[in-house]
Amino acid sequence: MAIIKKQLILLIICSFLLMPFAGSAVAAADLSPSAFAQENVTMHSGASDQYQAKALISKSKEFIIIGEFTNSLNEHWLRIKYDGETGWIKDTGIRRMDLNAQYFTSSAAKTPIRRGASLSYQHAGDLKHGAMVKIMDTFTREDGEMWVRLSDGNVTGWSRLQDLELFEGTRNYLNKPVFVKTDTQVKRGASSAAKAVYTLKKGKEVTIQSTLINGKEVWHRIADGKRSGWVPGDSVASQVNYSAYMYVKDQSAAIRRGASASYKTVSNLTYGQQVKITSEFVNGSGDIWYKVSAGKGLEGWIPGTSLTSQPMKVAYLTIDDGPTIYSNKLLDTLSQYNAKATFFMVNGNINAYPKAVKRMVTDGHAVGSHSVTHDKNKFYRSPATAVNEMKTTRNTIKKVTGVNSNLIRTPYGSIPYMKQNYRNAMAKEHFIMWDWNVDSMDWKFNSSSYVNYTLHYVDMQEKKGQAPIILIHDRKATVNALPSLLSQLKKRGYVLAPLNESMTPHQFKLK
Repeated sequence: MAIIKKQLILLIICSFLLMPFAGSAVAAADLSPSAFAQENVTMHSGASDQYQAKALISKSKEFIIIGEFTNSLNEHWLRIKYDGETGWIKDTGIRRMDLNAQYFTSSAAKTPIRRGASLSYQHAGDLKHGAMVKIMDTFTREDGEMWVRLSDGNVTGWSRLQDLELFEGTRNYLNKPVFVKTDTQVKRGASSAAKAVYTLKKGKEVTIQSTLINGKEVWHRIADGKRSGWVPGDSVASQVNYSAYMYVKDQSAAIRRGASASYKTVSNLTYGQQVKITSEFVNGSGDIWYKVSAGKGLEGWIPGTSLTSQPMKVAYLTIDDGPTIYSNKLLDTLSQYNAKATFFMVNGNINAYPKAVKRMVTDGHAVGSHSVTHDKNKFYRSPATAVNEMKTTRNTIKKVTGVNSNLIRTPYGSIPYMKQNYRNAMAKEHFIMWDWNVDSMDWKFNSSSYVNYTLHYVDMQEKKGQAPIILIHDRKATVNALPSLLSQLKKRGYVLAPLNESMTPHQFKLK
């Protein structure tokens, strides 16, 4: 009995030693896993001509041999994988290819790599679709199932041959956007010894089409417009840091805490607003996002589709002293011309026309405070009186609209009354003071004559390379002539956008 037990134990040990596992020396099978048809070959659903024909493999077409079988007629048949399908062909009219010259990849999103040539072995990693590998060794199990030993550059192990496919050199497997980390030479082949064809600049966006893993060296085949070639794996990344300036091309663009629309909004940017780019990133969905800095410590992420490198032609229409009985007509006109404005309002008027104020916010305009009294003798009595009037108006805007706006315009502008101590007091309460660089003088003309006067100074600002910040008032004559002003601005190529708190305010300089 003891002898039988010893023999049984010895048999188990021998069986274990003969099983392939990662790192073991496994005798290669005689069967080469890659081949091509030397003539037209019919693929059947089973290892006999009696089985249904599944496909015709044309001459010179490549396929993978994943198993073999000798049927009752003593015919040798091969189980193959061709064009995503598995089936059987007679072992005639084919030519096996040099295994070392062939590249393989996963036929699915990923193929498990195991410690040994069996599904029972531990899962060690995955070969991803589009990653190119060469087969290091092969093993055919007793059931005819072929396994191959390979390495993805990190993990070496065994995968079922039926889960792989021959790598097609012209196919775009990945289509993954990435960025070049440093100035990088593009090579004709996946080797540092290959000839360089051109150079990619740092920060350039390219598309990874496939990845070659040979030993521990990783290369990516990339596409750059109509050009393509190979670059080292560590020369590109999903994120690259650099410094540049871009411009918002949407009417309103949200800055988010992370590089996805699922993240919370930090703030909103305005059409034409310049932002500093500090990082570029491709998220899990393949979308490009930029990390931006918009001033005043405001940072966050914005989709690449919302930005452009080209400066935008933008003007800012600012409207003082409202709301009034003319505000709804004014808002109708702005809507007609798809123009956004910024309303600096007086506290009592907000209480008198709350519906108009709510509509301003709903229509996408910016709102801000313009005092309580609009009386220079009362407002500028002291820094404290000026701050208190703005705080009162800010609270009223929030009560009516839910918007906590720190935008302000002081009565008659900041010169000559807003001395440095007044400005310091406003800044302490987080108020952001705006003046103007185009005064329409609409209060003086009291007619449509203000339009041509305004356009003259708009043109002067354009020659200086400055965005016009236009001052008008919520009054009858101004509102009646507003279509003419908006039409002329549109002809000049301007888009009218609202101010926001992340922008650097235009202020009159202290003398």
